[in-house]
Amino acid sequence: MPGVQALLERLVAAGCQLALLTGKDRSRTDELLAALGLGAFFSAVVTSTDALPTKPAPDAIWAILKLLECDPRRACMVGDAPGDIEAATAAGIYAIGVSWGIGSADALSQAGAVAVLASPDDLDPCLEKLRLRLAGYAGWPAWDTFSQRLRYSSLADR
Repeated sequence: MPGVQALLERLVAAGCQLALLTGKDRSRTDELLAALGLGAFFSAVVTSTDALPTKPAPDAIWAILKLLECDPRRACMVGDAPGDIEAATAAGIYAIGVSWGIGSADALSQAGAVAVLASPDDLDPCLEKLRLRLAGYAGWPAWDTFSQRLRYSSLADR
């Protein structure tokens, strides 16, 4: 997807710790990350062969949070499948859906995504809103209002 590498670069430059949780096996995941040149962006990679219950169970997310020493209240998961969103919700973290993958915007919304994005460029303002909310900044509308507006504006752009 165009824009993903630039997005990862921006997130890492901003100090975000990134992890990859995938249903693919370890060898295929390592192969894909190497071929795409994306492996260096991730502080942790958990695959279906890592002896943890798979999504939508939250166990792998909890393991990643523990490994990265990340407070779940300051974490979010970006996913393209309803199982990703369900796992994040079960783990108690924010779930952001992306409609450029396998799940439809409607399916991601129904699974509980706080926002559904149409392109990688949509993630920056969404994460900034989340960062400000987590910091306790009171000058913004409620997250639910924002996510509804973003969800519908992203769908309208299709």
